[in-house]
Amino acid sequence: PTLATDYAVNQSDYYRSDEWRTWKIAAPGSVRQTVVIDAMYRGPGVSEFRRQLDALVASIHFVGQAAAPNGEPRDCAAPFP
Repeated sequence: PTLATDYAVNQSDYYRSDEWRTWKIAAPGSVRQTVVIDAMYRGPGVSEFRRQLDALVASIHFVGQAAAPNGEPRDCAAPFP
């Protein structure tokens, strides 16, 4: 599972970014840890950058079965009835 969040900062940050996008990807074997990718961008071609960023995130694959750290549950339990 993944979660993408977009921010329109309109060059109000230190880096004078037009937009930010944060991706959170559920870490394999964990219900509490995520892999986070933060991007800040500006200038012409913002939509192309967004498209390339999304393609990069879509290409990420985890290999093997990760162990759940600290005895954490390996899933979110049974689904709702």
